[in-house]
Order: sequence, then structure tokens, then C-alpha cells
Amino acid sequence: MATLTVRNLEDALVRQLRVRAAEHGRSAEAEHREILRMVLTGAPATRRQEAADRLAAFRQRTAGRDGPSAGELLAEARADSPQAERLARSDVTLLVPDFWLNEACNVLWLRVRRNLFTPDEARDALALLRDQVDPTPTADLGLHDIALDIGLTINHSPYDTLYVAFALAMGADKVVVADGPFVTAMRAHPDPALANILLPLAAWAGGRDA
Repeated sequence: MATLTVRNLEDALVRQLRVRAAEHGRSAEAEHREILRMVLTGAPATRRQEAADRLAAFRQRTAGRDGPSAGELLAEARADSPQAERLARSDVTLLVPDFWLNEACNVLWLRVRRNLFTPDEARDALALLRDQVDPTPTADLGLHDIALDIGLTINHSPYDTLYVAFALAMGADKVVVADGPFVTAMRAHPDPALANILLPLAAWAGGRDA
């Protein structure tokens, strides 16, 4: 088999490679081979498309259910769903932190509590969400100090600014969000790069339509 040597890689890329390799239980070299194979054969797009199709079928199967105190939650979710699905099906490189699953678990629990999902449907939904994009482990990234500093600067919850800290650690250009107050708060940050790091989901979708 052929040997390929890659030189002059940015430190951020090497860090991302090592994190991804650890997540998949592989060496950095093995992970590099897998990335090349997937990119050149189109496997990631296929996987994301398949996961998006399964999520769409799941939403259709569980649509139309309502319960007391759930109206606003459902209205908000439905407003963003088509744009979020477009993002999931796009060719954009997506990174999600592992702590995002904490939020997903809580939302799914609430839907079971409000009789919108059965317990088995909540478990299925979590598996489907996890399949769309492999969550990146964050325990060794040192995000909390950064998230706290950003939160203190803009007077906003570090629960949200953790996502910005994650983006910085991974060398990401933007954080796509569907949280208007968070976008407004971040725009007050004195660092222009941080002030503009959030990209509203609607703006992302509008840019794809342009």
C-alpha cells in the first residue's frame, strides 16, 4: 500500500484529529486514513443523508401530538425544523460537543413527560440525533474557564457560551444557533471575532438560498 506524508499542519487541525481519533478509539494515523477514505468516497454525506431521512420519518410518525403546556415548545421547534434539517443534509462540516447530548436528553425527557413521545420513542430519537454527527469529547479541552470569561463579559449564561468556547477550541469559524437573545448578547462582546461568531440558523439558510 502507498504511504502519504503530510507536513506543515496547523496545530488546531492536529488537535482536532487527535480528539476525533480518541472519540473513535483509533490512533491518529488510523483516523487520518478513515477521514481520507470517507471524504474521497463521499461516505459522510451519505451517512448524514441517511440519518436525516430517518429523523424526518421519525418526525412524521410522531407529528400531530399535543399536550398541556407544550404548544409553545412545539411551535418553536416546528418553525426551526426545516432549516435545521437543511443544515443536517448540507455538505457543511459539522461539529457538535458531547455536552449537547445533555440538552437533547432533557428535551426528550420533557416530551415524554408532556405525552408527546413514548419512552421508547425518546430513546430512538436520541440514537438518531447521535447518528447524524459524532459528538466530540470535550473533557480535555479546558472549555469552562473560557466559557465563564465570555459569559461574564457579555452578561450571559455560560451554559450557552460553552458552545462558543468549543468552537474556539476546535478552530471553527461559526456557531450556528437558533437563539436570538444569545446572538444579541454575543454581539456586545468587545472582541469583533467573538462578537460575530454566532450565525443565526435563519441567516445560514438565507445565505444558502442567495
